[in-house]
Amino acid sequence: MATITLTSYINVPSGTKKIDVIPSIKVPLIANKEQLPSGCTFAMYGTKDSLAMLKRARTKGREQGDDTYRIDLLVEIGEAIAGKATMESLAKTRFLNLQRISAPVAKIIIDLVYDENIVGLTSLVKGRSDAVDVLKIVGKYPYLLDRVWEDSRFKHLGLIVWPAPSVGKKLLDGSDPIEQVTAIKPESISEIKIHNFDGTWENATIEKT
Repeated sequence: MATITLTSYINVPSGTKKIDVIPSIKVPLIANKEQLPSGCTFAMYGTKDSLAMLKRARTKGREQGDDTYRIDLLVEIGEAIAGKATMESLAKTRFLNLQRISAPVAKIIIDLVYDENIVGLTSLVKGRSDAVDVLKIVGKYPYLLDRVWEDSRFKHLGLIVWPAPSVGKKLLDGSDPIEQVTAIKPESISEIKIHNFDGTWENATIEKT
């Protein structure tokens, strides 16, 4: 059984001795919960993006006089997939990274999430057939992941990662910066670690949409 670690954080007033809620990160450019997949908590995936998030959190915490603590969410995912995910390999894991999917998987997901009635969606995609189109749709309309989780072929998944467009300077190729965001079903979390925090957290509620 492979285990991966996702990263969140909390800013609390200095001297706080109890956490009642383990917070989700704020998904970049998403203003409210209705725009996110339901029943999930959210964390950052990948070392680089996690460190960037924590740096911003610490800066904000200092400005407010708060202490910042890193929260690690450990999730057992079953088998780790090498290479691009296929439907056969996805049946053996609870982890889906939308940046690493095969063309057949991309086509299935496109069929689930594409909706010409959503204003602006049609203009995002070209061929409606590959992973690039999946990433564009989910990046702008992450709540459409509910349609993936509702499908019998994907309902066993515990977490889905996608590159969320982020606020910042344009990259050298003119594209928007992205950060790897993870939507997690809270029941999939096997362990929670709060670093440098001595208070009570064992019975804290996991925040979810």
